[in-house]
Amino acid sequence: MTRCSHLRYNILKHTYCLNPVTIIKTLQQLNSEKCHRIQLRKPRFFDDLCLVAILPPVLILTRRASVNPPASTTIFSTDKLPLDGSSIDYRLMAYVGNGHVATVIFSDFIYMNGLYNGANGTSHRARIPSTHNWQFKLESLSSSLYSLDVASGVFTEKLENTQVRIERRIFASQEYTELLLAHVVITRLTSKGHPIIVPVEVNEQTTSIDFDLQVSSRDDKHVLLSGTTREVENNLFQSNRLSLFMYYTPLPTNGFQLGAQETSRTYLFVTSLDTEQARAKRSFDYASNEREPDEIWSSHVSLWNQVWLNGRIEIRDDVELQRHMNSALYYILSSLPPLSTRSEHKQFYGLSPGSLSRGGRLGEDYGGHSFWDTETWMYPSILLFYPTLAKEILSYRIALRDAAMYNAELFGYVGWRYPWESARTGIDVTPDCCPEVRLYQMHITGDIAFAARQYIAGTRDQSWLKNEMGGDLIYETARFWASRAVYNSDRKQYEILTVLPPDEDAQPFKNNSVFTNAVASLSIQLADRISCITEKPVPQAWLDIANNLYFPFDNVTQIHLEYENFNPKNATIKQADVVLLGFPLMWPMSKEVRRNDLLTYERMTRDDGPAMTWSMHAIGHLELKDFELAEELFRRSYETYVRPPFNVWTEARSGVGAVNFITGAGGFLQAVFFGYGGLRLTLNELEVMPPSRLPNRSTQLAFHGLKYNGATFDLRIEKEMYHVSVWTEARSGVGAVNFITGAGGFLQAVLFGYGGLRLTLNELEVMPPSRLPNRSTQLAFHGLKYNGATFDLRIEKEMYHVSVRTLNNNNSQSMLYEHEQQRGSLRVNDILSFPVGTRLIIHLATSLCP
Repeated sequence: MTRCSHLRYNILKHTYCLNPVTIIKTLQQLNSEKCHRIQLRKPRFFDDLCLVAILPPVLILTRRASVNPPASTTIFSTDKLPLDGSSIDYRLMAYVGNGHVATVIFSDFIYMNGLYNGANGTSHRARIPSTHNWQFKLESLSSSLYSLDVASGVFTEKLENTQVRIERRIFASQEYTELLLAHVVITRLTSKGHPIIVPVEVNEQTTSIDFDLQVSSRDDKHVLLSGTTREVENNLFQSNRLSLFMYYTPLPTNGFQLGAQETSRTYLFVTSLDTEQARAKRSFDYASNEREPDEIWSSHVSLWNQVWLNGRIEIRDDVELQRHMNSALYYILSSLPPLSTRSEHKQFYGLSPGSLSRGGRLGEDYGGHSFWDTETWMYPSILLFYPTLAKEILSYRIALRDAAMYNAELFGYVGWRYPWESARTGIDVTPDCCPEVRLYQMHITGDIAFAARQYIAGTRDQSWLKNEMGGDLIYETARFWASRAVYNSDRKQYEILTVLPPDEDAQPFKNNSVFTNAVASLSIQLADRISCITEKPVPQAWLDIANNLYFPFDNVTQIHLEYENFNPKNATIKQADVVLLGFPLMWPMSKEVRRNDLLTYERMTRDDGPAMTWSMHAIGHLELKDFELAEELFRRSYETYVRPPFNVWTEARSGVGAVNFITGAGGFLQAVFFGYGGLRLTLNELEVMPPSRLPNRSTQLAFHGLKYNGATFDLRIEKEMYHVSVWTEARSGVGAVNFITGAGGFLQAVLFGYGGLRLTLNELEVMPPSRLPNRSTQLAFHGLKYNGATFDLRIEKEMYHVSVRTLNNNNSQSMLYEHEQQRGSLRVNDILSFPVGTRLIIHLATSLCP
């Protein structure tokens, strides 16, 4: 054994802890023995540095990149609005919203969170007359441009002729959610000396089929329109009709004017809406009297900037795909409450497939109702970037718990049963056309419980479980499934009979939907898993049900059957059903069965089915490394469902069905997160295993601001490697760690190339190559920092030297990682890099329950 190997052996066996002088002497000794690989590691129990010889994953430190994506990927523009005959085609128009109010640009209606009119199955979003549907009457236009900027949540109209330029910005304020605003700038293009008047087509409406309205006050600075909806949704759960108070700035009936000596003039048209008059007036006064128009606009843009700072996806070398990802996330976020606002917190009333901007007509856009779409399709991507918004989504279901209890009791069961279609009260508002759906489509209760499972897995929010009724939600949904199951003495298994599966073509009802049985089982298991926190022990009888539910399976073809007696020969289904067992449920099965399920149900899925079906199939094939098929299905999930010019989603490839179809957008984003990102969230851990394939023509995929149990990190995936960088929870972005290009890449080549530095969660590795850059004879790094220690590294042609300046080791450990045979603790500002196709597990040091 050489002296070099003997030193390594002693270090590994005895973990020598050395003071700085001893370290330097030992390093010199190792160098003299031609031991070229050394590491400095912070010990767990000692205050000195330890010299070890362990090969960890490579880590690289860099600075955070700019938060603003390129304008070409966030701005959607056209010089001509989409038309339906000679009129604007509002189905393809963009919308703006902030989770409280939303409107399709230039349309006749505004919609408000939780404001519905109509009894039971006729309930729909109440149509509020729009104050932003007016048009400029500018003659002899030389140019026009209409743009949606998803980075700032602003729609801009630019019109110009030889005399004047007009710019109108329409946005739903993030700062005060009651506000819907139009910021107008009129600019002279000719010489001064004469006034300019721009006529406007005023289309003021003060009536609505959904409200009893009256103009309560009016002057030259404001109009107050107030009233109530015409019908309550359900007498048991809504005692009064809903109120509306809308303050707005009156339009100039004589047109927009520039004085003879004016170059430009700025106008701000304010609309403030709420169910409480005091809130509506307070926000209206603030915008009208207390702030300058430019300040209001810039504050709104700044808050949207914070949204993108908190979470966004970036892809390199595929501009079109980047545009789809940006717009998909924007349209979902625009129907959710802001991350930061000055407005009072209001109860959120759920996401609808057609967004907050639609749903005012029966039979269109699902009436603004909330379905399983919310928790199954839109929620998962929101959870990973914005867990506080994920909790808002779940709060909707908790708020309507009394109706959920009533729904269960109505059919002779206990616990909480959630309706297939929900609006204001939580009773089932499925239209009378579809009674079988109202009666049998009950997997949504399991879908909601599974969303709660994901929230707990991603946040470990025990306060939500104990103090905000999250534990009650989980326990009572489990109680429902336990009461719904029946025992089959012939099979000696439990069954759930007379249900509709996710495949809505399976009518009128079926027995033992494999997906329904799976979410029911997981629901009960979850209640048991968190019982140590909620102090709600789960009866053994419930667990017996969860562990012994019947799952239809064909032993010959090795596929899961959609339901009992399902015949896969010549069958046609509407949408993803069985394939959801593999993801998102992650139900245990072999790769063979997973592949069989995917291929079998792909062949029988209707061509005109919804987009998110293909997203789930793409995720499955990426798991199995069937890359060509995965990419084909991934493209199918969005290419024919997204409509120009504003990237509006439609429910069907033909363009029929719901529009602003954020359900499809959510499914598409899941294919990015969980397919190409390889993310899997369980109660024990977050698994990261990107497939060795990037989407389409891209060369890099990055997720900025992923959240997991209080940690915030970035995931950057390249063709052969992926990198996880851990940064602070800083909401301002200060101190965040990320990646840059250009000069940053050059410095990395010096530090980590010629310097041979490798920083890991466990240690700092120093292994300079036997070559200096260019014609240099020495390379020195002064002031390197590692876990409180400061040292210098000086590299010569044959020797290198480490000088330790200071030591100060004080760091806590709570988040752990595992990669193959390597284990360690995650610390702020660490970045891990691994070969693509290998699995990284991130988890807390302690389990959810002992």
